[in-house]
Amino acid sequence: MALPIYKYAALPTYRELVENGTASYMQVVSSWVPFNKNTIPGHITASVIQSFASIYGGGWITSFDTNAMVIMVFFKGELELLKIDCADIFGTESNPVSDSIACIRLRNCYKRHVELMK
Repeated sequence: MALPIYKYAALPTYRELVENGTASYMQVVSSWVPFNKNTIPGHITASVIQSFASIYGGGWITSFDTNAMVIMVFFKGELELLKIDCADIFGTESNPVSDSIACIRLRNCYKRHVELMK
């Protein structure tokens, strides 16, 4: 967006050509608008609309990418926690648990696994 403004401000010959109508403003994005964008107010308005649309679209793309990353990190964490819990189903070699507690832990791990798969 700065290049057209810079070119208009820095190059007096380009500015004269634009003011007498023989040249048109540089466009940031080639587009159609329902007003004349070859005037200064029309060009600024079109640039603002195009900038807003670019930022808005970029925000949507970023939010989708962010959601994908968050979901992957969430599942990685949940699977790591499930791995730790599964390793502890029967207790340790020095401290085993009873069959009823092992059955409850196994059932809980299975439920968590099924929920993650859904």
